Amino acid sequence: MRWHGCLLGMEYRSCRSRLWLSGYETNKPLVLYASKLTSARKLAIAANKTFISTPASWINQSDPSTIALSKPPLLSLFTNVGSNATSQPTWSIPAGLYEANTTLVDVVSCTRLVVGEDGVNVTAMEGLPKVMIPASMLKKDGGACPALAIKQSGATRRSVVGVLSVVSAVWSVVTLV
Repeated sequence: MRWHGCLLGMEYRSCRSRLWLSGYETNKPLVLYASKLTSARKLAIAANKTFISTPASWINQSDPSTIALSKPPLLSLFTNVGSNATSQPTWSIPAGLYEANTTLVDVVSCTRLVVGEDGVNVTAMEGLPKVMIPASMLKKDGGACPALAIKQSGATRRSVVGVLSVVSAVWSVVTLV
């Protein structure tokens, strides 16, 4: 067995296995976290063809325990306060980075917030990072936070209309009885 040989000191190249053949579990927290980040990155690449070659830029923060990194359309927010902090820091995102009334979604927690005329303030939760993306980029048919997607694919829209039609018909029958 290859892995047994690795434990006995076989050559390194003989001890590597393709990850997708190793039967790793896909429902573990770190795998799910990486999947969310990968989905957000794929959405950003699809929305902005120069995403990969565009350099990221730092957004100055007044709180020394926070950093904000913008690589449109993604906004990454980090803090070093940890989960046991007595107070959670706030990131200040200035106006102009996103248009006012843009709904942003944190793909890590699947929470949303709306950008105001003066920008937006985002409060940390348990010291966790945030990766924000416009809700208009999310897709109902999968990826990052599909339940918060604003746009629907054609197939999904037709399905919703079909389900609503059936529900309306059933409701009509129920109210007549």
